[in-house]
Amino acid sequence: MKPPAPYLLRRRELMLGSCAAAMAPLGCDDADPATGELWASAQGSEPGSFELVVANAQRVHARFPSEVRGHGLAVNPTDPAHVVMFGRRPERVAIACDVGSGEIVGRIACASGRHLAGHGCFSLDGTRLFVVEADLVTGEGTIAVFDADSLERLGEFSSYGVGPHEVVLMPGGDALAVANGGLITEPDGRDPINLDSMRSSLVFVDAHTGAVLGEHTVAEPKASLRHLAIARDGTVAVVMQIQRAALSDTDPRPLIAIHRPGGELESLESGLELGTTMDDYAGAVAVDDASRVAAVTSPRGNLVAFWDIDTAESLAVQRFDDVSGVALSADGTRFILSGSGGQLRQTSTHTLEEQPAARARLEDVRWDNHLLTLGPQVS
Repeated sequence: MKPPAPYLLRRRELMLGSCAAAMAPLGCDDADPATGELWASAQGSEPGSFELVVANAQRVHARFPSEVRGHGLAVNPTDPAHVVMFGRRPERVAIACDVGSGEIVGRIACASGRHLAGHGCFSLDGTRLFVVEADLVTGEGTIAVFDADSLERLGEFSSYGVGPHEVVLMPGGDALAVANGGLITEPDGRDPINLDSMRSSLVFVDAHTGAVLGEHTVAEPKASLRHLAIARDGTVAVVMQIQRAALSDTDPRPLIAIHRPGGELESLESGLELGTTMDDYAGAVAVDDASRVAAVTSPRGNLVAFWDIDTAESLAVQRFDDVSGVALSADGTRFILSGSGGQLRQTSTHTLEEQPAARARLEDVRWDNHLLTLGPQVS
């Protein structure tokens, strides 16, 4: 079946000329002088302020204005200047940016009758872009496949669930991990309408054929699986949001689960009380391979929590007002954390101690939920 025609705008067809021209090209001199890296995130809290922002701890280096509120981001593994910001539900547009030149190089939007879920990822060779879409009425999930250069839609396959959210490429590049949140909302609303029948799942999909390779659920049926982080050995950290309105008790529920290759999806009971402290809401997650630590943010709980993904042990908690994004530093020694008020913090991946001297706050920035590290190779 021929896929629905996408809404597609390339740089030669439509440019925000004045906005693109206002951005100076970025080079290594723009990166953080101590670490040689830049960070990118969606930002803005209301129409007219939405942007993709590239910054270090000292200042904002580039702003890419957007007509939609962004959510997650992806960087091309073969072209680290090629960054895509995905609109969040109920938005329909993603913008592709060249961080090196400071230009918006194209826009893509989902097929008719669908919305974006705020996430996507590139193939290992950088030639394809996988974008999560969901049906406006049924919530049925789709992974749309685009040519990463031309932004032409190549095809699509199912996410094998409803309410899909994040998709991440597995090590080796042959499979995708998809978090299906299980929730259906009104097309123009945010409140779920299927709490009684919701079914959330972690699904592994063949990145070439779209065939389902495996499906896993957690014991708590009212846990919505949302965000993912992948270790190099294929261990997947999954963070969840509990739909408390569908429960008849106030007992805490786990907010993180781990899937190890060949195993089942295991909810972590260590640190169970954090479920209440985090107000049933886990936001972003990042994993460090060397320390085997997962960092999980909770903007509702105003904290970031850390777990050992091998022992399943809860390790530490740090307070951080409205903490939103978390990313691993380019050298893997630090978790970079962002707060909605423009704050940036850095925490050692091994000691889990914050580095107070690295605290920063950028004026006129309201970080959104996710943060992306761009290494010094951006030029």
